[in-house]
Amino acid sequence: LHSLLYSFYENISKPLKVHILYRPTSEAYQVAYNQVFEIFKDRELNVVKQFDKSDFKPKLIDILSSIKTKNVFFLVDDIIFKDKLDVEDLDKFDTRDFILTLRMAPNFTRCYTSNTDQKVPQFIKDIVNDDDKVCWVWEDGEFDWNYPLSVDGHLFSTKEILILSKNTDFNTPNSYEGNLQLYRYLFTGRYGVCYKDSKIINLPINRVNTDTGNISGNIDQAFLLEQWNNGL
Repeated sequence: LHSLLYSFYENISKPLKVHILYRPTSEAYQVAYNQVFEIFKDRELNVVKQFDKSDFKPKLIDILSSIKTKNVFFLVDDIIFKDKLDVEDLDKFDTRDFILTLRMAPNFTRCYTSNTDQKVPQFIKDIVNDDDKVCWVWEDGEFDWNYPLSVDGHLFSTKEILILSKNTDFNTPNSYEGNLQLYRYLFTGRYGVCYKDSKIINLPINRVNTDTGNISGNIDQAFLLEQWNNGL
């Protein structure tokens, strides 16, 4: 979380409000979270503590209901920002027709989660007139290029994602993204837009959830906490 927030604020062109939904599993992790929140206390953070698995959905719905901006994107805490982001780009694309992704880029020729090669879709000219971006139709892609409903830096209409979230069953981030796929048919006909160099990258060095078997490294979270407590 510290790496995500630090890299986020280092790279965005102007401040954005960040909502953090978290659930510590012990007092030791709560102390570390508090230290992170203290570091970023001068930023516009809305920190929401989750106490039980069952309150993930209602707390997420409460957060989405409180957001006044037209658009929203989700991030998970194994992400870092690796390039500058012009916040004005987030208002350029009508989410009824476009889904902007901060994660994808033309060099994405392998799907990590499926551990398989993927073809880069045919990019469409003259739809997006920005030299640093490319455009395709989601339904023409495969694997990552055919996955518009991702919680890793994809831009959505706040009102639309709120409605879908209210009508989706979930109790974890993974079941949230997984069950949102019931509505893929509403999104695959839209254009995808990504930067020629991705703005974010996932670093799946470990996995703490038990409801999916996603590929990941095996660095234990207790080891990471120890390194944090040692000042790293």
